[in-house]
Amino acid sequence: MERARVTRPIAEPGALQRLDVVGGELAYRVDGTVGPWIIAAHSLASSHRMWDAQVAALTGSYRLLRFDLRGHGASSGVEGEGRVDRCVADVIALMDHLGIDAAHFLGLSLGGAIGIALAIRHPRRVQSVVACCCRVDAPSAYVDAWRDRLALVERGGMAAVVEPTLARWFTPAAFEAPAMSDAIEAAREQLLTTPVAGYRYGVQALLSLNEAACLAAIRTPTLLIAGDADTAVPASVMAAMQARIASSRLVVLEDAAHLCNVEQAARFDALLLEWLKEYS
Repeated sequence: MERARVTRPIAEPGALQRLDVVGGELAYRVDGTVGPWIIAAHSLASSHRMWDAQVAALTGSYRLLRFDLRGHGASSGVEGEGRVDRCVADVIALMDHLGIDAAHFLGLSLGGAIGIALAIRHPRRVQSVVACCCRVDAPSAYVDAWRDRLALVERGGMAAVVEPTLARWFTPAAFEAPAMSDAIEAAREQLLTTPVAGYRYGVQALLSLNEAACLAAIRTPTLLIAGDADTAVPASVMAAMQARIASSRLVVLEDAAHLCNVEQAARFDALLLEWLKEYS
């Protein structure tokens, strides 16, 4: 595959920038000035800052494009129903705006599902996918759980789900580790500052997941990363995905819950860099 290239200069590398899209704006940030492109998509109720721990490791050899999903961070435009197809279209809009022919895609949770959907719908735009702690279907128990959480937020705002969400995002050991306190507080801040409308949009996107039947068609190299302590998306769910994607590998990180890139940043970075070196 032809290596990704940029066809126009990027203003203010490292600065938060905005792209007008149908119905709103997408906020994005580019770190790094040379090398293949990596596009990173965050989880529900987070922002592009979820990937802060990876910036230093990546930007010496890669250009990292991080963006806020609609209704998250500094992005707007949540009118209408949230769907994974709309998230994929936003990624393509960013790529076209920056002149990116193809890129590696890095996503976690909702972001990981977007990466899988992107590989299904636009395989020529994706050099590889690293999909973390995600699923691509919406079984009934999953739908019920998300509807219950959304109802809590609709009644009581984001504060109603912050602590239970953090308990899924991190292991009990992380809450006891002084070195993790800043990262956990950053995650708490991102949760609390997510607008209710943005949370609703993201939940709707998760409930729209229906990609399982298409997994066998994926030919894009795909790395699936699970956390061994992730109760939100157990490793068994990702193992079932891996069995259906011919060009995939599964790695289960020990002592990691849902935000495995934050809780086990050093091991995650090493795994990611090894993968990117192989497929860049």
